[in-house]
Amino acid sequence: MMKNRKSVTLVSLCFFFILGCNPKGYQTLELEINVIEDYCEGRRPSPEEELREEEPLTNQTVFLIHAEDTMAVITNDEGTIEASLPMGKYSAFTQYKLDARLKGGDTLACRQWKKTPDFIFEVSKNGEQKEQVSFRKRCNPCVPPRP
Repeated sequence: MMKNRKSVTLVSLCFFFILGCNPKGYQTLELEINVIEDYCEGRRPSPEEELREEEPLTNQTVFLIHAEDTMAVITNDEGTIEASLPMGKYSAFTQYKLDARLKGGDTLACRQWKKTPDFIFEVSKNGEQKEQVSFRKRCNPCVPPRP
């Protein structure tokens, strides 16, 4: 009986710390991520295809790099992530760019594209922080254009 009570207390404390508070130096960030995709089809785009609008980056994995640490997060249906992060600058890479690393192509343009973050942001406020970031999803220079 005593063992079960200790387990319940331990589990309760874990949930309290995970859901209820941030470790020292960490901030709760709500980040809305929007993307504009370049036209990459190969043929000349129609006027409608050229006028692509910004859209939420929905249900996508984004890798956040801070100092020596990497964290994978998934955007929700509205293109938002919520995370408790240490304060500092972050470089973000989408799964699209990381998957391209496996497809070859060793040109200078390809190497530069692979190492350039899709976007950069900073966690700097005390308490909760709400931010919005927009980035342009460029065509992958590591693969030949479509015909």
